[in-house]
Amino acid sequence: MMKNYLKNTILLFPFALLAGCSEEQATEQNPDEPVAVSLTAGIGDMTITRMLDGKWETGDAIGLCMSPTGTAETINGVFNYCYKITSAGANGKLSPDGTANTAYFPADGSKVDFLAYHPYKANALTRDFTLPVDVSRQPATDLLTARTNGHDRTVPAIALSFSHRLVKLIFTLKGSGSLTSDLLAGAHLVIKGMDTQASCLLTDGSVNGHTATQDITVPLNAQGTTGEAIVLPRAAAQGISYVVTLADGNAYTAYMSAEQELKAGTKNTFNLTLQPVPSIVPV
Repeated sequence: MMKNYLKNTILLFPFALLAGCSEEQATEQNPDEPVAVSLTAGIGDMTITRMLDGKWETGDAIGLCMSPTGTAETINGVFNYCYKITSAGANGKLSPDGTANTAYFPADGSKVDFLAYHPYKANALTRDFTLPVDVSRQPATDLLTARTNGHDRTVPAIALSFSHRLVKLIFTLKGSGSLTSDLLAGAHLVIKGMDTQASCLLTDGSVNGHTATQDITVPLNAQGTTGEAIVLPRAAAQGISYVVTLADGNAYTAYMSAEQELKAGTKNTFNLTLQPVPSIVPV
């Protein structure tokens, strides 16, 4: 009976995010006139990612919370504002999604803190700024959060600097020996043993309370040679495997190293080589 083997090598690249920036200019305001918040959103690192995942698209929706500095209270009766990207790019310009979603600074000049996240969810965010996270269905959307403190109506321009809170896995597959790469067409890749649900606390961006361990199906291209998934951060531990099933039904399994940590905000590349017989494959 022929045994099937699958070998993987791992490359790890950190996300380093550039802070969004804008020119802050003090403005003279009539004390009786409301002052709206003016927002830009920064994301991406041109040095490391070459802007691969560092651009906002027009229409991207961002949730915004505004509280008196140092509190978790609501200002102006609105808890979860919705803003949308109107100028795509690494530093996107944000506009409120209608009048009801326009955030105004307190008229008394007191300072406020801002929490922001993407993608926006209308009814999911709780009053303690906890957001549910579910990556059970792929392709999943990455979660980004931002925080900035101590602002008031004298400088209404606010630059939000977003950080990635989940993990991107990138897979490359190839055959070896008699198992040529053209046989990968129509292959399926499943990650086994990972949690798929958790909660993100916007106040510090931490992802906690992992639950619901289940298989994660990774979308592959038609050739079965590349695929990507967004997953939860995970401490190094045993128990994770990758199963590649070819169109002919043959399955190949590899195991994540027990020393492999999946840190929030990182890209992790796994090079998977399918081997029909035991052999040493250079990497």
